[in-house]
Amino acid sequence: MSVGDEPSWLVDKQPWLADKPSWPVDERKNRPIKNVRGDHPLRGACPPNGPYGWTRKAVVSNEGMTRDQLKFRAALSRFAVGAAGLVLMPVLYPRTRAHAWVWGAYLVVAAVEQELIRRGIGGRVRTMLSGVVDTAVITFTVHRLGSVVTPVMSVYFFACFANGLVADVRISIALALVNAVAYDAVVWAEWGRWLPFAPDIPRLAALGTPSLGEALSASVFVTTLVLCATTVVSLLVVALDRREGQLVEANARLEELSQHDPLTELYNRRYLFDRVTAELARVRRGYQLTVVMLDLDRFKRVNDGLGH
Repeated sequence: MSVGDEPSWLVDKQPWLADKPSWPVDERKNRPIKNVRGDHPLRGACPPNGPYGWTRKAVVSNEGMTRDQLKFRAALSRFAVGAAGLVLMPVLYPRTRAHAWVWGAYLVVAAVEQELIRRGIGGRVRTMLSGVVDTAVITFTVHRLGSVVTPVMSVYFFACFANGLVADVRISIALALVNAVAYDAVVWAEWGRWLPFAPDIPRLAALGTPSLGEALSASVFVTTLVLCATTVVSLLVVALDRREGQLVEANARLEELSQHDPLTELYNRRYLFDRVTAELARVRRGYQLTVVMLDLDRFKRVNDGLGH
C-alpha cells in the first residue's frame, strides 16, 4: 500500500516509533524488540498488544516497564538505607562511627549494582550476590546494636519483601533463607557468648547476653516472618504476572478477531480504514502514498452463482 522507512501502521499507533527503523529498537541494548509471541511485524499473528502494539518479554505493566526497570527502581532503596546508616547511625549510636566505612562501602556496592542493572549484566547471579551483600551489612549492624532488641532487624523484612517483588521465586526464597540463617547465627552466637552482645550500646551490653527464651523467641519470630512473607509476596507476583499474561493474550485475540473476516480470515473493513488513516497521517508528514485498486471483470456472476 505504501513504501516507507518504517511500518506506518505501527508508527501511527505508537508515535514514539516515528522515524525509527522498521523494527522497534531497544535503545538500551541497541537491538530489535520482539513481541511476546515472536510474530513478524508485517506478517504472522497479531502481537499481544494488538496489531499495533509491541511489548518486551519482561513487560510487567501496560506502560511498558520491564523487569529490569523494576529492579532498577527497587534497588534505589539501597541508597536510602545506606545513607541512613552512614548519617543517622553515628548520631543515634556514637560508637558506630568507627564502622561508618561499612555503610560507605555499601553505598559504593549499591552504585555498582545500579550500573549492572542498567546495563542488564549479571542476571540471577547478580541478584543473588547483591542480596548476600545486603544480608551481610544488615546482620553486621544488627549484631553491633543487639540482635534480639534492635529495631534494625525490621530491615530484614524490607529486604526480603523487595526481593520477592523483583526476583524470581527461587532466588527470593533462597535469599530469605540466607537472611534467616544469618540472623539466627548471630542470635545463638551471642547467646553462647561466642560474640559480644550489643558492643556498640554499652547500656545493653551491661545487661548481659540474651536468655534462652529471648534467643529462641527472636529466632523463631524473624525466621518465620521472613520466610512466610517472602513466599507469599513471590507467589502473589507470579500469580499477577500469569493473570496479566492471560489478559494480554485475550486482548490480542479480541483485537485480531475484530480486524479479520471470520469466514475467509482476511482483513476486514475496519483494518482497511485503520490502514488508510495511518497512511494519510504519514502523507501529512511528507511520505508518499500509493493506492492500488483491483477490479475483476464479471465477478458478479460468481457472486450470483455461488453466493456472496
